[in-house]
Amino acid sequence: MVFRLIGLIGLTLLPLAASATEPALHQALGDWLADEGAGGTHFEPQQATPGTPDNPPRWLLHPDEADALNRILLQRGIFPEAVGLDWREEVGAVLVFGARHPGEGVRLLVDRDRQRPVELETDHGIRWRFLDYQSKAGRPTGLPDRVLRLDADGEQTLYTPSR
Repeated sequence: MVFRLIGLIGLTLLPLAASATEPALHQALGDWLADEGAGGTHFEPQQATPGTPDNPPRWLLHPDEADALNRILLQRGIFPEAVGLDWREEVGAVLVFGARHPGEGVRLLVDRDRQRPVELETDHGIRWRFLDYQSKAGRPTGLPDRVLRLDADGEQTLYTPSR
């Protein structure tokens, strides 16, 4: 009788335990993928000079497919499931993928509610911040109006959509 009661309680709690797992990257960026990332929008440095760094990461702004995002992380030795939840003043709750803390390796922050990228930190300490999302007709995620690249040295490069 006791074992049946324990089994019954276990079966009722099983769906709650199954839904408590953190989402994979392709699930966290579901709307972003449905919008084809930034779509046909390309970003250029606001003040281009001969030493201007590379453009923002194509694999995140223009993702090929859901599996491609997961493969990118797996190739870097990172599981595609979120490792935690954090808070950003200007965004709110964000899911953390990769390194739990800044400066410890590849780290991607995704807006939990709007399913779009907020910040990417590479394993070289370069940070890409996706700022000032603007609403566009037919797009639940909007488009970033600015992408800010921060070097490990503190140098900043601002990228805006090419018009």
